[in-house]
Amino acid sequence: MDLTNMQVSHKKFGIGTVEEHDFEVITVKFANETKKFQYPLAFERFLELLDAAHSRELKEELEMKKEEIRNDEMKKTAERLLEIAEEVRPKPVRDINKSKDILRIHQTCFDFMIDYQKEHKDFYFVPRKVNNSNRLNDGYYFIGNDNYLMISFWNGGDGKEKIHNLNFGITESGDCFLEISSRDSEKKADLLRELVRILEEKNHYKFDEIKVNKWRLDYDASLPYLDVLECFILNEKAVIDEYLRKHKDAEIGIADQKMHDKYVQRILNM
Repeated sequence: MDLTNMQVSHKKFGIGTVEEHDFEVITVKFANETKKFQYPLAFERFLELLDAAHSRELKEELEMKKEEIRNDEMKKTAERLLEIAEEVRPKPVRDINKSKDILRIHQTCFDFMIDYQKEHKDFYFVPRKVNNSNRLNDGYYFIGNDNYLMISFWNGGDGKEKIHNLNFGITESGDCFLEISSRDSEKKADLLRELVRILEEKNHYKFDEIKVNKWRLDYDASLPYLDVLECFILNEKAVIDEYLRKHKDAEIGIADQKMHDKYVQRILNM
């Protein structure tokens, strides 16, 4: 409802006229000064609309706004509880068989992509960058744990989730997934949300938003993971590369020779 030119009453400033009214703020000119108020919440405590014909409509807008605020607060509380649950969740006891499975996948994927590079000179990928606890020496060439690994072909990370913005993942059982995440930057999240939409339209599948600004696509579990990885490189990766070249403001770089020399060559020299 537009309140422009309508009269309102304030307990301190008296009678005033609404000079401007946008979506969330109204500007009221009183006898001696002009004030801005949050709309419509100011009408709950500070202001009163003198036009009785519009009072009911204003009351309905106020109730809708309060309900919206309550829903937002409940959503934020639920998200925080999930984050706390993840932080305090006990770490599982290490499964030796899973370790063997995931290490085999690390080695197989690394060897596959090194061979792929020999025929595709402009192909690069991003392995684990930091050798914490000598994980590289143990054969964990990509980020992850004994349950999964994540391969990226781009240079950009989600600081809140501590993962790449764009990840091709494989579980210890060989199931593949694609995760796109930007929980630490709304600007980047807006661009990645558009990328998700483009991938859905081009490939006719549906991502799940597993957290706010974090999307996941699970591939057919019946397919061998190397086949899925190769198809991903030929299809989804090509779409993502094209999108990132057009949207430099996403600040996600495509892996290049410099990254290969710094991170991949280190593994090859071990």
